[in-house]
Amino acid sequence: MIILIIVSAACNDDDSSGAKLSFSRSIYILPSNGSLEVELRASVAPETDLSIPVIIEGTAILDEDYEISANGFMIKAGETSATLTITPKNNLTANREIRLSINPVSGYTLGDKKIAIIPVEVKEHIMYTFKPVIYRLLSEIDIRIEVEGENSGSSFRATTDIVLPIEIDPSSTAILNEDFELENGITSVTIPKGSYYTRFKIKIKEGAEDYTGKKRYP
Repeated sequence: MIILIIVSAACNDDDSSGAKLSFSRSIYILPSNGSLEVELRASVAPETDLSIPVIIEGTAILDEDYEISANGFMIKAGETSATLTITPKNNLTANREIRLSINPVSGYTLGDKKIAIIPVEVKEHIMYTFKPVIYRLLSEIDIRIEVEGENSGSSFRATTDIVLPIEIDPSSTAILNEDFELENGITSVTIPKGSYYTRFKIKIKEGAEDYTGKKRYP
């Protein structure tokens, strides 16, 4: 007599085919200017909106070096990815990084890329100067302001509009709006994106009594 036995092989349950969450990359770089999108992916689209809290750590300081658009990812029903936006702020300190991580949520385990490391590029220190530093006001003059980068020097170009407030030094002997006036009553000037300088006008106030020998120090 021959007895036949059918043995069913059990599948190894290693979750290799289960729904997983993973960052699209393990390493990102936050540029010194501009913004960065960090993507989280789901291997299976959720049937309802899926909220995944993110753990924010690292040596970079939130709201000082950078800001983040949300404290978690929201993968919409039927979709397989979501993003967060990170924007640099006063990122002037070298060797800082952001570390993002996630924990499993209902119905999903973690994939290989469960942590994202984001080094923060350092913004260049910028120096402002009047060119030249001494003017002689007889009727009307153009004042020129230039910027230079600490590292790039005179080749620096503004990556965004730079707004500079204009103040009159208290030691000025000429009086604003009595002896002289700023064009259109401005209180600030803007160095436009892509440039390294700007100009504004100062002129003698109409009807000023005597401005000879008086000085103004913007």
